[in-house]
Amino acid sequence: MSGSVPTGFKAVLKELLRTKTGLAGIIMLVPIIAMAIAAPLVAPLSVVKQWSNPLYWQNNPRDAMPIWVSWLLGKNLPQTVWLHLKRVEITPKKAVYVGTIDYTYDDYPSELRLYLISEEHIDQVWIKVTVYRPDGLALVLYNSSLSLYSVKSGEYKGVIYLSTSGEVSSELARQLRRIEGNVPPVVVPEVAVFSKACPEMASEGCGVLKGRYLVKVEISPPGNYKVVFVAFGKVYGLFGTDDMRRDIALGILWGAPIALAFGVIASVWTVFIQAFLGSLGAWYGSKVDELIQRLADIMLVLPLLPLLILIDFLYRLTVWDLLLVIMVFSIAGVVTKTVRPLTLQIASEQYIEAALSYGASKMRILLRYILPRELPYLIALTVMNVPGYIFLEAALCMLGLGEPELPTWGRILSDAWYAGAAYHGYWWWILTPAGFIAWTAIAFALIGYALDKIVNPRLREL
Repeated sequence: MSGSVPTGFKAVLKELLRTKTGLAGIIMLVPIIAMAIAAPLVAPLSVVKQWSNPLYWQNNPRDAMPIWVSWLLGKNLPQTVWLHLKRVEITPKKAVYVGTIDYTYDDYPSELRLYLISEEHIDQVWIKVTVYRPDGLALVLYNSSLSLYSVKSGEYKGVIYLSTSGEVSSELARQLRRIEGNVPPVVVPEVAVFSKACPEMASEGCGVLKGRYLVKVEISPPGNYKVVFVAFGKVYGLFGTDDMRRDIALGILWGAPIALAFGVIASVWTVFIQAFLGSLGAWYGSKVDELIQRLADIMLVLPLLPLLILIDFLYRLTVWDLLLVIMVFSIAGVVTKTVRPLTLQIASEQYIEAALSYGASKMRILLRYILPRELPYLIALTVMNVPGYIFLEAALCMLGLGEPELPTWGRILSDAWYAGAAYHGYWWWILTPAGFIAWTAIAFALIGYALDKIVNPRLREL
């Protein structure tokens, strides 16, 4: 292979695609770029702004595994079932709504909930919720009053959290004692309702009772209501949900453009501004070189991470503010020093001396001849530096820096850490963002390594 360095974008790209590492890196990077492009199309910015609003995600199951886990485990894990009940009877005293669920899953729901919506101004209703099981057993889940609150103009809503209501648990315990005798004081409603009849059906269950369930809701006073019974599942979406019911897939999707923007902008700025200053000092020499080298020494010894923590503590920075601070403190550094001998080597070549003899200014020679010669090396260095800044953004989020309202891979990892995801076994919450961070970093590292071999003939494969 020739020892010359390819020039021009097409030549470098062609050479990059011929290397195994470069091709692998590009293949790995393509889906990340596609995600970055698709993010605003799939999930508009209005969705991103709701990332820290728990009310926005209430229709999702909590801590649900990815949906493909069912296939992986060979079990039909439950997905969320939304049952819209129909009115079948209305009298002067009450309205009756019914609906059926064909439950074929191999596990219990994670949560039960009932929504009641009215277009009439009603402050309170009396409601009775009964579930008729496939084995003929009828269980009354709720038989009490329910307060409705105004959601928007002309709509009033009430919610019964059946799985977390002490009243529901007590009512079920009373009924199960008549059926099975000794029943523990703590009853898990979603297990009791969907379990085969046995002494342990109150909490542990004796296996899922599959079949058709009929849900009957009686409401007084009668009216035109919308009644929805929800059995939340244990799997949801491509990457599951977290403890705030947020769809992790949306966070991962929006994390791609943020990670790429943060890493690429920081790396491009750091490499090129430092390279320009290093070349400027080496070319002009004397006091200019001395000043730039001393600035680089100061920047190298400054503790960047403690400074970022201090500034964030004082001003509460966003992720883009953090990027700006990093750029300010990276105006000079390692690249400033490493590019200096390269500049001196280029400056000693004959065509530079010829340009000087023709009367070209020093700045023109720097911009037109020296920096373009360094460009291939700088591009390779830029690509190789991107993973470091992606890891830095994730580390800053893990430390609580930046804005919590913006979903980034680092922020998702941080939330998982503080919620004890590892302790509770929510592996998808940890492995998904960590996997994408590692995937993107490896992709840039492979491309950077291939570029380094292309622009540095001594590292090329024979």
